[in-house]
Amino acid sequence: MISFLHLGDIHLDYKQYKLTERENDLCLAFFDICKKAIDKQVDFVLVAGDLFNYRSISPRSFNEATFIVKTLKEANIPVIAIEGNHDFKEVKSFIN
Repeated sequence: MISFLHLGDIHLDYKQYKLTERENDLCLAFFDICKKAIDKQVDFVLVAGDLFNYRSISPRSFNEATFIVKTLKEANIPVIAIEGNHDFKEVKSFIN
């Protein structure tokens, strides 16, 4: 039987109520749930949009997300991420 972790609306880089604590909480929650996925040896992780809260992310959030995804990769767990409305960069054309 296939098992997987389905996540969405993680919103890394979001300071709810302008509190750094809340930004840290989101990252820690993402890390904790991914550690559980490793413990359970899921077949893959699906991030169904809005991994980040803003289209332009901070270096810190990028590093945190990279570390977590790398941890999953080292456990041989693929990560599939789907673009969400917070992740999407609107453009007028694919050429420009």
